[in-house]
Amino acid sequence: MTQHCTGCGKELLDDSQFCSQCGKQTEMIKKDNADAVVKKRSTKTGKKNPVMIIILIFAVLGVIYVFYTYADINGFISPMGGLSGTWEGSGTFTNNCQNPACRYVGTMNPPSVFLQLQQNGNSVYGTVTINIPQSQVQTLISGQGCSGFDHSQSQIYNGVISGSRLTFADLGGNIWSLNILSDNLQGVVGNSMSGCLGLQGDVSLSRK
Repeated sequence: MTQHCTGCGKELLDDSQFCSQCGKQTEMIKKDNADAVVKKRSTKTGKKNPVMIIILIFAVLGVIYVFYTYADINGFISPMGGLSGTWEGSGTFTNNCQNPACRYVGTMNPPSVFLQLQQNGNSVYGTVTINIPQSQVQTLISGQGCSGFDHSQSQIYNGVISGSRLTFADLGGNIWSLNILSDNLQGVVGNSMSGCLGLQGDVSLSRK
């Protein structure tokens, strides 16, 4: 490959030790040429880096988009035992007759509904307690003998967290469906049992 002097530009002979025109040493000329090649390659590499950075940014944004679109976010961010502990609040229920005969008006003071929860992943266990004294029971249809709940406690079973919703059943056949809102649980209780044996209504609970 023909080389030229980096000092004056004259073509060099293959076996020459100096430039015949300006006298610059051939070793110095070779070194200058090698440095020029390295500089040229570095310049090309530098031009590619911004492109790679842009591609990387778009890749990361794509992963974030897929994550937030399709992933169960609450399953990732909520701790394994995030609902564990005591929850208390109020509820207003009727019995589940076609024409409800009794209304149970629970209050916050003292709390009328208690949940003692133990979370393990997406499964929840524990107990539910309803405490509505006779003074807070309204008779909607006379002669039905409506009575209150004196610390009626039942085991929770089939407790499942799906997204931001907790659902479980108690031994009375009542199905609880509660939205998880930070330190609040709000939702409904329903029951399809015949004979007016179950409850239906609204409930709101806070972490104790």
